[in-house]
Amino acid sequence: MIIKKIMLSALLFPVLLAGVYKEVPAAEKADLVVFQELESEESRETYEEILTEYTEETGTKIRLETYSSSDYRKELEAAFAEGNEPDVYTGSLADMTKDFNDGQLHNFLYLYDEENVYQPGESWSDKLPAPVKDKMYISNKEIPGYPASFETVRILCNKELFDSAHVEIPQTWAEFLESCKKFMDSGIRPLAFPGSSYGEPAWQWILNSLGNQTAGNLSDFLDVNEREKGYVELNEFCRGLEQGDIDFQKEFLSPYKRFQELAQFLGEDFENMTQDQALEAFEKGEAAMVLTESSSIKKMEAVAEGEFSTEAISVPVIMKDTDENSAEKPVLPYVQPEMIYGINSSLKKEGEKLDMAVDFVQYMTSEKVQSRLSEELYLLPSNQNAAFHKVLEGFRISEDGARIPFFAGMNEKHRKIVWDILKEYISGEIPETEFSEKMQKSYETEEQEIKELKGWNITNNYGMPKTGECTMCAP
Repeated sequence: MIIKKIMLSALLFPVLLAGVYKEVPAAEKADLVVFQELESEESRETYEEILTEYTEETGTKIRLETYSSSDYRKELEAAFAEGNEPDVYTGSLADMTKDFNDGQLHNFLYLYDEENVYQPGESWSDKLPAPVKDKMYISNKEIPGYPASFETVRILCNKELFDSAHVEIPQTWAEFLESCKKFMDSGIRPLAFPGSSYGEPAWQWILNSLGNQTAGNLSDFLDVNEREKGYVELNEFCRGLEQGDIDFQKEFLSPYKRFQELAQFLGEDFENMTQDQALEAFEKGEAAMVLTESSSIKKMEAVAEGEFSTEAISVPVIMKDTDENSAEKPVLPYVQPEMIYGINSSLKKEGEKLDMAVDFVQYMTSEKVQSRLSEELYLLPSNQNAAFHKVLEGFRISEDGARIPFFAGMNEKHRKIVWDILKEYISGEIPETEFSEKMQKSYETEEQEIKELKGWNITNNYGMPKTGECTMCAP
C-alpha cells in the first residue's frame, strides 16, 4: 500500500506544534474490471501472471472474469443488463462493431494517434500491420477498440516432402503449378484442399488473393466512398456492377482461370474433403501443402510432435507473363483483427478510470506482453515489434490486404451460387464463355436484390454519404 505523510491541522491537533506527524494510507485505486473470452486453463494462467506483473508495476488491480466462447457473449450481455458491466472487455470485430454502434464502447480514434506509454516515441497504432489497422475503422472517425492479435492465412509447406521430392518452395504462380505437377508425378498429393461445400474457406481465400493480384486499378476506381476504409465496400461494389465497371470478360475472369489451372492437382476426392480433413492429411504427411489459418498451428505442432518442419508462404505471386494485369505483388487472402480490447463508453465520465483503462490496453498490446502471448499461446501479435513464436514467423504480414473481398460472392447466399458455377467450370462441364456469362448474370441478379433490400439507388448514392457529409462520423 502506498503511504504518504499528511500534516494535520494545528488547530485540531496541538501535538503538531511539537512536530509530530501521523502516517495515513493514500486513497487506493479502484479495481479495473476486465471481461475476456478464454478457452483453456493454460490461457487463463498466462493472463493472470501477466496481470499480476501489471499490478506490481502500476498499482492498478485487475479483476479478470473469463468465460468460454459458448458463454462469453451471454455473460457479457447479462452484465450490461444488470448494470455490472466491465470497464474493459474483448471481442470479435463484428461484436465490437455492434456494441460500438449500440453506444457501449469508447471511440479509439484519437487514441490511435497518441503515444503508447510502453513504447515511447511512436504513436500507438504505428506498429499495427496496415491491413489489420484498415479493418478496425467503422468509418473514418470511428474505431471500436484496439486489436491484441490477428488471424491470417498462409500455405503451409511440408519441408521434408519438398526435400524428398526435390521440389523448391514456390514463390510465383507458375512455380506453384510446376511444384504441384512434380508432386503428382512423385505420387504425393500436392495440396490438401477442402471442397466439400461452398462454406469451406480455402477456395474463397485463393480467389480473393488471385483476384486482387490481377484487378489492376479497379479497386481504386470502385473505392469512391468518403468513409474509405482501405477496401471496397458492398455498396461501392453494387454501384460498380450497375454502372458496368465490373466485367467478367476482363478483370474479374483471371482468378477463376487460375483456379481451373490448380483444380487438376486437387485430387478426385477434394469435393468430399473438409478443412479439418485437409489439415489431418497434412499432419500425417499425406499432402505437401495446405491452406490454413494461424490458429491451427498450435494443435498441428502437438500432433506432429516435431516429426516434420514447415514453412509458411503467401499465395504465390502472379507474374505478368501469366497475366498482363498483375501487379506482381502478393496479396493476403484473408486477415482479421482478433481479441479486440474495447473500453466501456461510460468511463468517459470518469477521467481517471478512463486513463487507467487506456493504460491497461496499451500494456496488453505492448511489445513485451505481445511477445509472451505469441510464445506461450501461439497468438499472432498485432504489435509488429513483438517476437513471433518460431513456428508463426511465416505468418508475419508483409503483403497488402485484399481490397476487393467479393470474388467468391457478395454474401452467403451468393457464395453458394458462385461455388456451383465454379465447379461446373473447373470440371469442364461448361466452357469459359458460358462460365463468364453465368457469373456476370449471377452478380447482377444478386446486386439487384441487395439494392432493393437496402433501398440503394443512384439518387441516394447507394447508401453512401455525399461529398462533405458523413452519417456515421460522430466522435
